[in-house]
Amino acid sequence: MLALTRERISAHLQKVPILIDLYQKHDSMFINRTVMWLFDLEKILLQVKDPLASFVAIERGKFLAISDGYRDPSSQTIPTTKRKSGLVTAMIILEKVETALLKKIDDIDSKFEIWREKMAQFIAVATNSHPIPLPPKEPRQSWLEEIWCNFSVTVETQSMYNYLNTVMHKSDRLYLLNELIENTLNGDVV
Repeated sequence: MLALTRERISAHLQKVPILIDLYQKHDSMFINRTVMWLFDLEKILLQVKDPLASFVAIERGKFLAISDGYRDPSSQTIPTTKRKSGLVTAMIILEKVETALLKKIDDIDSKFEIWREKMAQFIAVATNSHPIPLPPKEPRQSWLEEIWCNFSVTVETQSMYNYLNTVMHKSDRLYLLNELIENTLNGDVV
């Protein structure tokens, strides 16, 4: 689940430069497109059940409140027209959300790094008893599930197997297992 969250957030962040270009060009669509970007982001976060969705909704609400006269307190120190103040407020809100998303990705990466290390140790010990069969072309998911299931009977790693099953969502487990097995099959250093 975290792998999916990370990929979706990363893909959504790639749209930020387009919004910044609109801001730079003083394009009247900047605020509307940014509101839509936030709305789409909310949907993504709700789909993966991430509580950051409420933060994004509040920030989107601030965008909507710009037309009612809302101005971010930090943008009111510079005397500007109502339009410019709205653009600055919108830019400040966009920056806050982008910062929160980057922190979310960093948190996920930190968690995955810990899991990656434990999983690599687990695979090293488990493959001594149950070698990894060569991968089929398709379906890869079934092959990964079979490997994981085979590891369940390895006595030396039973407690680590149970631990990894407990702390990781199945999709994250298979994501890391795939990554580490690919590294092993390709001879890459983990």
